[in-house]
Amino acid sequence: MSFEIDKKGRWINSTLEGHCFDRKLALALARFFKKHGQKKIVDLGCGPGWYVRILREKNLVAKGYDGNPYTPDITLQILADGTHCEVLDLSKKIIFEEKFDSVLSLEVGEHIPEKYEYIYLDNIAKNATNYVVLSWAIIGQSGSGHVNCRNNEYIIAQMQKRGFVFDKNSSSYFRDRASLPWFKNTIMVFIKT
Repeated sequence: MSFEIDKKGRWINSTLEGHCFDRKLALALARFFKKHGQKKIVDLGCGPGWYVRILREKNLVAKGYDGNPYTPDITLQILADGTHCEVLDLSKKIIFEEKFDSVLSLEVGEHIPEKYEYIYLDNIAKNATNYVVLSWAIIGQSGSGHVNCRNNEYIIAQMQKRGFVFDKNSSSYFRDRASLPWFKNTIMVFIKT
């Protein structure tokens, strides 16, 4: 690993090193959001912006934010439409003026130290009008910078405290379609109550 991970879990990296992309999952996400009338999606912890790109290619309004200070430069290359994703510290309280139908946050929480976990989860919950699609590395899952792995039951309980119920069927839909192995155990869908 030739990049830095800071004390808040942000990757400081000007390259694509360490990032993974699941195209099958991205296409399934786009189908799901369209089927459920979700037009505006925000990706919190968007990395290089691959999921944002696919959602936009499928005519959804998608924005991405990541803690990496190189996010604008990296995502400018990936998005290929002259735009870029923005830098945002997910360990600080965030309330967007703009409302989003759904929040997407894939494999981010395990990188955020436990003392910032509640802020990160609040940021997800408070910025989703309808759905949250969230994956979080489970206990024992290896990976660069994994400092806060959590089992599904813990995340489900935390999201319930924030007014979201676990959608088992939709979670299974994504787990069945994902090609990267960790998503088979980590991706979860939540519906706002």
